Amino acid sequence: AIFWLTKTGAGGGLLLSAILGFAIGILIISQNLYASVLESLQQYVTLRAFGFQAKTLAYIVLGQSIGIALAAWLIGTVMGYVFSALTKAFVLGWIAQPVIVPLVTMLLCALMGAISSASAIKLIHRIEPANALRQ
Repeated sequence: AIFWLTKTGAGGGLLLSAILGFAIGILIISQNLYASVLESLQQYVTLRAFGFQAKTLAYIVLGQSIGIALAAWLIGTVMGYVFSALTKAFVLGWIAQPVIVPLVTMLLCALMGAISSASAIKLIHRIEPANALRQ
């Protein structure tokens, strides 16, 4: 498997598309999460005014981000097994999906969610309740 991924053009293209998909996933989740936090900024400011620490709010955003990424992982995994079964039935009878792939992709998706929450967490840390509530 390592040979086919690293020493052939098709494997290199597949590996490059996986890396690009990871980067694009980070950007999309990051933008959506930042927009969500920006839209709910007044609620976060209110929680800060009630005494919530920025660290607690950051954990909330982090959990939301990882939840989004894992939901996408679940959809992608189900679709992967369906398309793999269809390919095996109608095109390539020898195709197989290793058992470890769903676990590795789940961990990568959780990492993607954690990385993409950085901009939204920065926004929460910059909130000053006194200044924001004046507006």
